[in-house]
Amino acid sequence: MNYPYFDSSELIGILGGFFAVYSLIIIAVAVFSIVVTWKIFSRSGEKGWKSLIPVYNSYTETKLVWKPLWFWIMLAVQLVFWGLYVFIMVSSVGYDEGTVSIESLLAAFLVMFVIGIFIIVVVIIQNVYLSRSFDEEDGFAVGLIFLPIIFRAIIAFGRHDYVGNGYEISKANKEKKKAEAAAGSELPEENTGSWYQN
Repeated sequence: MNYPYFDSSELIGILGGFFAVYSLIIIAVAVFSIVVTWKIFSRSGEKGWKSLIPVYNSYTETKLVWKPLWFWIMLAVQLVFWGLYVFIMVSSVGYDEGTVSIESLLAAFLVMFVIGIFIIVVVIIQNVYLSRSFDEEDGFAVGLIFLPIIFRAIIAFGRHDYVGNGYEISKANKEKKKAEAAAGSELPEENTGSWYQN
């Protein structure tokens, strides 16, 4: 049977072209993300250059929408997560029954899973506070969670201005509702003239 000749240089050319296009898309998204974060920081009264420094930009955003303490908690949790990841990878390479028990590896996986859930929950909460910081509704936070690049761009170039720390706004709204509920219970009940009253 005769098989057609396959030239591997064609495959290398196709893969090289794919990699070049993929790299350009990644670079474009990264630059767009930096521009969006710069604009969000500028609109909220921070210096835009803070968006260029990798860890400091996360601290600055957390300070704008939440409490800075949560940045330090998330940083510590992520360090534990990556420490466990390295432990698992090192333990798995050339795994020998006597070096590390399977129970300790499973425990590390379980802790990493719980940390992952914790990180997801904190990111969701931070996105809710980000939407409130720019006077957006909670539905907008859902967009921030699932399509962050698009909804962060809407915040950066949108119509709403920065109104303050989202956490503080939420806390003030809860206190206001609590005060209104307390004031409402102190008022005498009025006859509203509803159809079901005699």
